[in-house]
Amino acid sequence: MAQYDFKITDFERIFRKGYRIIIATVAASLTMSVVLVKLQPLNYRASTVIKYDSKNVLSGLDNEAALMSYDYFDDIEKVANDVTGYPVLLRAAQKLDLVADTVSNDIRNATDSIQAIVQALADRITTLSNASANTITLTATARNPVEARDLANAVAYAFKEFSFERKKIQVLKTKSFIQKQLERIQNELFEVETELIEFEESKRLPSMGANASRIISRSDRLDENIEEIDNRLAVIAAQRRQLLARIPDRQADSSAGPAGRNFTWVSEFIDDDPGLAQLNDRLISQQIERDNQLAYYKADHPVITSLNASIDETVQRLVRELDKKAASLGARKQSLAGKRRQVVDELRDIPRNEIDYLRLKRRHTVKEEIYTMFSKRLQEASIAEAGIIDDMEIIALAKIPRRPVNDDLFKAIGIGLFIGLIVGILIVILQELLDTSIGTIEDVEQTMKLPVIAVIPQLQHTRDRKKFSLRKESHHEPKQSSLVTHFNPKEFSAEAFRILRTNIDFYCQENKYQTYLFTSSTMSEGKSTTISNLSIAFAQQGKKTLLLECNLRRPSLEKIFGISRGAGISDILIEKVTWESCVMTVTDLALGTMQVGDILSTPGLQNFYFIPHGHKPTNPTELLSSARMKQLLKTLKEDFDIIFIDAPPVLPVADSIVLSKIVDSVVLVYKVGTVPKKTFLLCKERLDAVQANILGVVLNGLKPQSGGSSYSKYAAKAYKEAEGRHKKPASQQSGPT
Repeated sequence: MAQYDFKITDFERIFRKGYRIIIATVAASLTMSVVLVKLQPLNYRASTVIKYDSKNVLSGLDNEAALMSYDYFDDIEKVANDVTGYPVLLRAAQKLDLVADTVSNDIRNATDSIQAIVQALADRITTLSNASANTITLTATARNPVEARDLANAVAYAFKEFSFERKKIQVLKTKSFIQKQLERIQNELFEVETELIEFEESKRLPSMGANASRIISRSDRLDENIEEIDNRLAVIAAQRRQLLARIPDRQADSSAGPAGRNFTWVSEFIDDDPGLAQLNDRLISQQIERDNQLAYYKADHPVITSLNASIDETVQRLVRELDKKAASLGARKQSLAGKRRQVVDELRDIPRNEIDYLRLKRRHTVKEEIYTMFSKRLQEASIAEAGIIDDMEIIALAKIPRRPVNDDLFKAIGIGLFIGLIVGILIVILQELLDTSIGTIEDVEQTMKLPVIAVIPQLQHTRDRKKFSLRKESHHEPKQSSLVTHFNPKEFSAEAFRILRTNIDFYCQENKYQTYLFTSSTMSEGKSTTISNLSIAFAQQGKKTLLLECNLRRPSLEKIFGISRGAGISDILIEKVTWESCVMTVTDLALGTMQVGDILSTPGLQNFYFIPHGHKPTNPTELLSSARMKQLLKTLKEDFDIIFIDAPPVLPVADSIVLSKIVDSVVLVYKVGTVPKKTFLLCKERLDAVQANILGVVLNGLKPQSGGSSYSKYAAKAYKEAEGRHKKPASQQSGPT
């Protein structure tokens, strides 16, 4: 298309031209949307709301609360992720009777069928956490509304139980550690008491001074401190080895059961070291998350690999913290050892019995204090166990959904209409943009730099071709449908030919033109039909009109007028006959397929004359470019008012080019929307090369949806202007429409 500014009327023309495409696209999109809605299975959704209170993680004493309140429970996003973890969904499957209650909750023992069931439940569960309100919305999707409700509630209760049991496990591990320490201290206290009794029974109790008692007491305290440091260093070494051994051993560290989890590692120094406590809690939360993900991913999956890297980093930090603690204890041990050597020197002056007795008494006192302390801690742990409060509260149970979530027919219709309309409009606009032909009057005038002297709409026989093919045609119908100026003078297309006659008539009077060559760029653009109707229109005006068939290659005028082939132009040019013997009149039309009634239906054919093409020559271009052709036209001008010449297309052959140099004017016929713009421009360039006098362009075959109201306005305006110019004096006339 030529580049020009679009107007509202241009868009209107484009859409009216392609409205069938838009309607078809909308219908197809609408049908597809409805079919997809009807074919897809119905899904129902039910939601349960769980409220999480992080302040109620543990209700116990200070030490245990500090132990249990680790960062994992402060992150609601991590808590929400556990909803779709293997332990929770396995419990839910057991509540729904999808899995037997005897199935182990250890993921390492899970069979493929159990993992498939858990994975199917995970695909149907979604969670949405609200950090500001500390709530988790759990949504279940199912094909049945009751199943959706039961699944949402089962997962909610399973998660509530899992959360409570996980916190309880932490308290039990701490209590178990205290019990083991208490048993050890109790055994040591029993041994010291036994030694003290035996010493008192076997030996006489010595009489010790205050200074000796003080020195022995100092010696015992130093020995106990050094022993305690050695024990702590031994524990640190053991825990360090335990941590480092966990890095390569992934399988042994991936238990999914809530009872006896290998990942719930608790340091013996958490109670007096906040740094170790924080790292310990981080290790627990990371391993919980990894074991949940192992229910859905393989060990070499990027998610598991990333979690393993985080766990390894935490373990390394724990090892570094233990190394720092060991270094600190080692420095303290060296300091105590120096003091111990000083005390040993002082003890040399004290009798041996006194030293042994005071040492036993001191050990007994220390063991009693330690035993009392661990007993108190055990009672505190028991109170903490009994004081665990469930932080998960189900504040809204799922209800049976009333309607499916994907059965919104009206929504599908709306989406289908919208998509179909958009796609249809895009197709129509794209079709218009890809159309390289010239489709509007402004387009022709701007591209060709030639005036449009007439716009011929699509003839009725072309629009109703299917209708004619459905019934038996008479021998008059082809002529009647083509020669509209004679058989259908009231038709709108006949009026268009009369407008063309008015414009050419103006040129006849203004420039004294008599010979007009009608041609086109390619074949089948309606050139012969146009020149036939124009000739009859001039004859009806009372002018003696001659129509020459100079298309010696593919003539068609004889068929239009229903005349049998006879001598014609080719015979005249070889001087075989004279033009007077070849010219056909209304009498010859009557002898053809046109009946007398047809001839008398509209007056004017008595002024119409026609010279056919004659016999097809072997050298048509040489004949038409000969001096005899020029002389023939000069002779015919003396006997006729106006002469119209039907010539072949410009681009395939050179006949029209040679004729354009000997006629007064050339009229180009262009069929709208069929011939590319570059082809039409090439046609004009060839005529300009021989300095042909091009009068203008006749737009032929304009469809109603292409021209619309703009064509009607153009036709009326052109007719009025042409009629006005015809009535003005010759000195006041300026140019064609």
